[in-house]
Amino acid sequence: KPMHVGHIRSTVIGDAISKILKFLGHTVITDNHLGDWGTQFGMIIYGYKHFRDEEAFAKAQVAELGRMYRVVQKIISYQSTVAGLAEQEKNLTLAVQKLATLEAKQSEAPSDKKIAKEWKSAQNAVKEQEQAILKSKETIAAVESTPQFKQLCDEHSNLESRVLKETSKLHHGDKENLALWEAFLPFCKEEIHGIYKRLNVQFDHEFGESYYHDMLPAVVDDLLSRSLAEPSEGAVCVFLEGYDAPMIVQKQDGAFLYSTTDIATAMFREREFGPDVSLYVVDHRQSEHFQKLFAVLEKIGLTHTLFKHVSFGTVMGNDGKPFKTRAGDNIGLESMLDEAIARAWEVVCDPERLKKARLELSEE
Repeated sequence: KPMHVGHIRSTVIGDAISKILKFLGHTVITDNHLGDWGTQFGMIIYGYKHFRDEEAFAKAQVAELGRMYRVVQKIISYQSTVAGLAEQEKNLTLAVQKLATLEAKQSEAPSDKKIAKEWKSAQNAVKEQEQAILKSKETIAAVESTPQFKQLCDEHSNLESRVLKETSKLHHGDKENLALWEAFLPFCKEEIHGIYKRLNVQFDHEFGESYYHDMLPAVVDDLLSRSLAEPSEGAVCVFLEGYDAPMIVQKQDGAFLYSTTDIATAMFREREFGPDVSLYVVDHRQSEHFQKLFAVLEKIGLTHTLFKHVSFGTVMGNDGKPFKTRAGDNIGLESMLDEAIARAWEVVCDPERLKKARLELSEE
């Protein structure tokens, strides 16, 4: 997918840390952990098989892959919204009933602070459910106001399940899906590397998620043999003290997760590089994931390395929410760099500025 403004921080912060540590005399190994194997490729493969525009793909492969990805996301979002509306309405009914009960109690005991607090909380719960239903209905109405897109949604029912099947086929070595993945990846990497070149950022390694795929069954077996993981509701989970939710390392359908790949990655780096410190430059939304990961790595004996999450904030859109590729209206990083250079050029070459500074600059 094309890099957007939200992707720049990990790149620039990581590169800055790398250069500072090298300057201080440390041996630094940089590894760009590309997400080149997950469900997003199931979405793109499905999109390519059903929604591709041949002419657009021939002209700009990554842009067309991104468009197909967003079409699949939009259909899945619509279908899950429709499916969840009945549950939301049921929850609203229950919230209204609870509010009515508390209103009756409050009228009987108007000075009871505990009841007043519960009544206020119940009021908020009703408002939240009403707002959620309103948002769902707006989403549904927006899709259904476009008959052509609504028809796509109907033709591709249960799309999330279909995407998961395509992802599963890829992960199990299906020839067609593997061939498509191998065809898409060079285009994706070429676009990303173009950005890195402009930013003057280089990496020693780019072991993406796909590199670790064959190692993942052994990771789960190792965790089970050490009694660190256990079966739970069909999945395999690591239960950690102090956390409400476990770290899932294998889903019910046998698929692996980021957590499994991250454990395999840390074990690989320990074998290959033996680092004293391992820094993960990823935004703050992944903080709990890394806390769990580091706890598991300690339990399996990776105590030689100090693991640290270098956390940073997110770039927000006008709606106050972090940018997401599927939204399709993000500021592309390529175009942002173009604009930054154009603005810098205007400043440098402003004749009034040059005159005041008594500078004469060549075109170069």
